[in-house]
Amino acid sequence: MAYRFSFTKAVQTVLAQTSLHGVFHLVHKRSTYIEKLIWFGIISMALFAGCYNVGSFWVRYWTNPTVIALDRDYHLWNTTFPSLTVCFQKRLNEEARDEMLARIDPELAPRYGEFIDALLESDIENVGRLADFDEFEGVDLRELLNELTDRPNAIITMEGDLQGTLIRSLTEMGVCYTFNTAIARYLSIDPVATDEKLFEVSVFNGEASATISNCTSNANIYFHSPYEMPTIRKSLLVERGFFTFTKMDFNALAITSVPALRSLSIKQRKCRFPHESNLKFFPEYYTYGLCLLECKFYLFLKHCDCIPYFYQIADPSRYCKLTQLACVELYQSYISFLTADELREIFGACNCMKNCDDVTFTLQQHGSTFWFNDPVIKWSIRIPKIRYSRRIIYDFIDAMGSILEFFFGFSIITLIELAYFSTRNLILACLRIKMIRTMCKRTQRKVKNVTHQAIIKKAQNKPITVK
Repeated sequence: MAYRFSFTKAVQTVLAQTSLHGVFHLVHKRSTYIEKLIWFGIISMALFAGCYNVGSFWVRYWTNPTVIALDRDYHLWNTTFPSLTVCFQKRLNEEARDEMLARIDPELAPRYGEFIDALLESDIENVGRLADFDEFEGVDLRELLNELTDRPNAIITMEGDLQGTLIRSLTEMGVCYTFNTAIARYLSIDPVATDEKLFEVSVFNGEASATISNCTSNANIYFHSPYEMPTIRKSLLVERGFFTFTKMDFNALAITSVPALRSLSIKQRKCRFPHESNLKFFPEYYTYGLCLLECKFYLFLKHCDCIPYFYQIADPSRYCKLTQLACVELYQSYISFLTADELREIFGACNCMKNCDDVTFTLQQHGSTFWFNDPVIKWSIRIPKIRYSRRIIYDFIDAMGSILEFFFGFSIITLIELAYFSTRNLILACLRIKMIRTMCKRTQRKVKNVTHQAIIKKAQNKPITVK
């Protein structure tokens, strides 16, 4: 006796027991061949349409599963206060310069004094003037600039008697002071600087403003996102020669991400969080601004074989020598004359992704008034009542819950049923096979015993009896 497992019958049994729509008619005994053929065509078309839609969904899920929506619940969120970098027009510390010149050879002192003045007035646009002082090659420009720059006792106050912190930073405009930045470690001239918590305001704060007072001179003002480096493109240049009271009003536009967005891959959401840095020069923190800056580093390395001293990098050997700074100024001038499309083409090769959480500030209005006291800078923000939010427009569960259900009536219960009935039928088939093998072994043993008895009886000439 042999048991033959029929795969076709097993499939028919499972399909007859499951709640999957339509397949019951294919295996029902009372269904005619014409009915089975019709139902097979219907199921085939549903299968094709379902697979096509699932495939299209899968492509959208892996390429563009997010959407930027508009939020209006402004009572529930906080907005980052505008970041500011101020570069005081009076930079030289006369006492420090005199002490330094006193240690220099008297014959070189006048020339070194000119070098100091050129260094203090240098920025990324005119840094090439330092190439004329190649006899002072080997001087640590960052350390020298930090030592010679005046340290004003400016203080910053906010609404509610809060005290802010001005971080002494080295920028493309020289030594300046930055407030409310998330990348202090890459701006501060102090290599051990740490990032501080950003100041945030809400609609309940009323008028949200900050004031920098006790300044020793007017300052050029650069406004930017807390995740960006200050640049000349977003600036307010104040006139020299008299003290002013400068007031500015900003609008903010924020974009946030829902927590579920972190479950997607970077390629899917097309943005990065700060801890997902892939940058070589800034491995600990990622922002779109730092990515563009690193791209600029590679351009400087390609054309000038060095990086200007304005930026903080881990390897000091890559800083430009004095003779190389002329190349830096020339290339910076070339970049300044490029159009937006040309800049996009150059920096597009770096594939910089946007920040998942970001905020941009727009200078709405400003004004400077003649002032008899020390210069004062005051700026405020209009609390926004809308913001953008990155959200997942659909998840993979949508395919299971909508597409498959629409075409097949497929659900989680159906999946469990298929697994259950398939497993149960397989176990039953295995038990039958095992039972039949056991019965076959018993029969073989009996036949062997009978044969053995027959041989013995024949040898003794006795009749054979079978029980």
